Amino acid sequence: MTHDNPNSIAEANEGSNTRSVPPTTSPSWQSLVSRQLQSPSLAGRVERSEGRVVRSSLSDSEPHRPSPRRRQLLRRRDLFAIAGAITGWLATPTWSEEPPSIDNLYIDDELDQACDRAIEFLLRNQRSTGAITDRGHELALTSLAIMALAAIGTEPAEPTRRGRAMRAALDFVLGPDHQNDSGYFGAYDGSRMYGHGIVTLMLTEMLGMGATPKQNELIHERLERALRLILSSQAIRKERKLEGGWRYSPQSRDSDLSVSIWQLMALRSAKNDQMNVPGEAIEKALEYLRNSFTGRRTASGVGEGGFSYTPGQSRPSFTMTAAGLLAMQVCGQYDAPEVAAAADWLFSHRPKTNERYLFYGLYYYAQGMHQVGGKYADESGRVVSSLLLPRQRSDGSWMSPGGEERNVGLVYSTSLALLSLSVRYHYLPIYQR
Repeated sequence: MTHDNPNSIAEANEGSNTRSVPPTTSPSWQSLVSRQLQSPSLAGRVERSEGRVVRSSLSDSEPHRPSPRRRQLLRRRDLFAIAGAITGWLATPTWSEEPPSIDNLYIDDELDQACDRAIEFLLRNQRSTGAITDRGHELALTSLAIMALAAIGTEPAEPTRRGRAMRAALDFVLGPDHQNDSGYFGAYDGSRMYGHGIVTLMLTEMLGMGATPKQNELIHERLERALRLILSSQAIRKERKLEGGWRYSPQSRDSDLSVSIWQLMALRSAKNDQMNVPGEAIEKALEYLRNSFTGRRTASGVGEGGFSYTPGQSRPSFTMTAAGLLAMQVCGQYDAPEVAAAADWLFSHRPKTNERYLFYGLYYYAQGMHQVGGKYADESGRVVSSLLLPRQRSDGSWMSPGGEERNVGLVYSTSLALLSLSVRYHYLPIYQR
């Protein structure tokens, strides 16, 4: 196949460094806070769940609930207030992170409201099994939905309807029959290596965030097996220019950028989690990524152009250039010439509603350009909002303009839209610079 076909699930339809996370609490007083949470004077104000503090009052039955981001900030403000009350130094804090302000958090409240409506749509499409799907491919789509929920700050341990839904979705993905003996997720729902990469990436982001010790244990065990499958698939002998990449099945002897990026992001996220991922595997994948760069290179090595579906193609595409940009950054290549070239290409080739894989491309575009920062982040923020906010349906979902992407369903497009709009919330560690 020589045409650009990055759609992860649509293809299946056709063919069948240490992680740096902003601390919730300061290590110097976290244990003190934890001990005091059991105090009768604080009863009913907070609950403790796997080391996280949540506001009991934030039930989903409240009228006029704050937006997702504001709820997270309110939780953290409660924690700072509790710590201050306990230690007596609220007025003159000595920790490195100031209590966050919720005043004028974002100018565009429409975005928060759109995210809230989208989450409610996803939850209405959750089945009794815990799967979140409307069009098959249960593991892959449920994993995308879990990442979308996490991207706006939901956690499986939360005692809310959304937290319980996320916990049930994780339980579904972790089901005993969903990963075969070789560690492969893609056979169960027909999503192939696309789905396997999506599920694996989701598990790396949920590592240590399970609602119970048992759920955390299962996440770790399933993740280890999934990573071994990715590594063994990469090691299959391939043509030199295709080495380091992946394709539709674990035994494929060719590669394409669309499949490869999911595996690469999963490996990098797992390495950030200090899982056993050889640095050589990431370097090989990066080399394949560089081979997929399409454009002119000057004597100084600075490229002009973008990324294409497979090495050797003459023209970059919006979706693959956005994907390549994000993947390079996820792997720490912020100053690579390909990153600068891809950002410039995307800045001058603004996506349109008739993009072949609009939602898939916007997901990479929003995250990648946000990490570049400056005018690139400003422009992409405007573009994503202008393309998505007016097109949200009354039920909270988004529908792809047409073609193969529309055939995957509304859970797919809505999850990717949420991941695109959530860049300002900055919760998923894989997308943090």
